[in-house]
Amino acid sequence: MSSPQQRLKNIKIAEQFNKLKEDNAFDVLEKFSSNDLKGISAVRNFIAHDYDSVDDSIIEDVLRINMPIIKAIVTKELDFS
Repeated sequence: MSSPQQRLKNIKIAEQFNKLKEDNAFDVLEKFSSNDLKGISAVRNFIAHDYDSVDDSIIEDVLRINMPIIKAIVTKELDFS
């Protein structure tokens, strides 16, 4: 089940992607699909602005399905093993 801590982590991740955009780090951002980037921002905004009506099961599904994809891209780009 999604928890307030998971929601906050999701917000922090989205804010880091926003910082990359503000810093014109397009070489990093281009590694992600535009749908992933839009989705990260949309979920962040939904959690941040409509916190009380967030369906935790939806957030859990989003994290479970999409975070491994994002992690794989970041791991590959940062050359973590």
